[in-house]
Amino acid sequence: MSRSWFQRSNAVAFVASVLILAGLLLTLRLTVVTRDEPWFVSVLKIDGPSYIKGMKSIAESGDFLNLDDIYHSPGYQMYLGAIDRLYPLDRGLFLGLKLLNGLLFLGTIAITVYLGERHVRRNAGWIAGAILALSLDWHAYVNLLQGEVLQGFCFALFTWVMVRAFRVTGASHAPRAALLVAASLLATLLTLQQVRYFPLVPFAAVALLFRPAPGAGERDPLPARASLRRNARASLLFLAPCLLLLGAWSWHHSVREGRALFVGKGSEFRIRVAYNPNATGASYPYPEVVEPTGIRFVLARPGKVAWLLRERFFYLANWKRDIWDLGSPISLHREQRIVRTALEIPLHVAGTLLFLAGVVVRLRSRRLVAAGIGPRGDTADIWLFVWLGAVITGPMLVFASARFLIPGLPVVAIFQAYALLAIFGSRPLESLPAAEPAG
Repeated sequence: MSRSWFQRSNAVAFVASVLILAGLLLTLRLTVVTRDEPWFVSVLKIDGPSYIKGMKSIAESGDFLNLDDIYHSPGYQMYLGAIDRLYPLDRGLFLGLKLLNGLLFLGTIAITVYLGERHVRRNAGWIAGAILALSLDWHAYVNLLQGEVLQGFCFALFTWVMVRAFRVTGASHAPRAALLVAASLLATLLTLQQVRYFPLVPFAAVALLFRPAPGAGERDPLPARASLRRNARASLLFLAPCLLLLGAWSWHHSVREGRALFVGKGSEFRIRVAYNPNATGASYPYPEVVEPTGIRFVLARPGKVAWLLRERFFYLANWKRDIWDLGSPISLHREQRIVRTALEIPLHVAGTLLFLAGVVVRLRSRRLVAAGIGPRGDTADIWLFVWLGAVITGPMLVFASARFLIPGLPVVAIFQAYALLAIFGSRPLESLPAAEPAG
């Protein structure tokens, strides 16, 4: 009989639950203090005014397709427009959106705990849930008119759906097909929110096509060729709805604009800003664009491109501050203002190194399993890497900010927790929880 992933006698789970509750209460306190303000610090407006304009245009026209602005996250504008139409009160819409964000935050924590406990290592999920619940970034962005919390929840839900899709067995393939279609729709929604998340589509398709052999508790009776055909069908079933919807959306707006577009406007502008001699790796403020730009710059200045990749990593990991850095959690919670101190950067560096250590240890554990050393493991954590890769690829290829990593922080927290257990835990590194019963 498999061990339940929730154990009341587990002291780590109890302490983590208390910390999760504390983090949620801190977030709720910030909601109560800021009330119906769509942003409580002026620099954190970011694209908020554009989102409000899009939401109002949907309210006036009732048209979710022909948006006035497809540069600023059309998917998030449609989300806001839908909530606006469903909201039952005449006032307090932004407060309602914050409370909804709080529920999405809670849902993301729950999925993080589940994924960590069932598919990484005992107590990894609880520790990761506590790390995420105490994240200042999530506390702040729950209370902003920004899409990062919704994006993080969609990524978490996508990962959970993909994990469940390959826990479904039996004579009927209908449940798995439905889950793959649901994952495809989530990938579409994420791409419509931010075109930089489109890598999720090819990453997931490749992961489905070359899905590793089943782990402990699973049996695959098919020969290799038949197994590959099955994986190909799953990959196509995932790809078809997503590409059909994104293709139809892009074709419609290309006809409207009279030029070829993919999802939204601005791709050419972003490439020119990211690849020219004045590029800095930061996402804002935009530098003056000078020639050469784009592919000509990449070919002419490979050394500068390598430097830009390094700078983007530093901004993404918050080793270098940009204008949206949140500073001290004390000042943000107590006074709703940003005060930067010298302490935050070392903490971000330590957190990044802990995450990287967790990834290395996890990959080493997988190699030991592949070599036949230790028990067969759970293959579901491939979707954690797909999630993380989809979040960081766009910023690393174009320009970066620590806020771009917010939707990937649940994965970061899981690997940080795994590293902490590797450092302080007593169980073998390759020891994984028993597989969940199929179905």
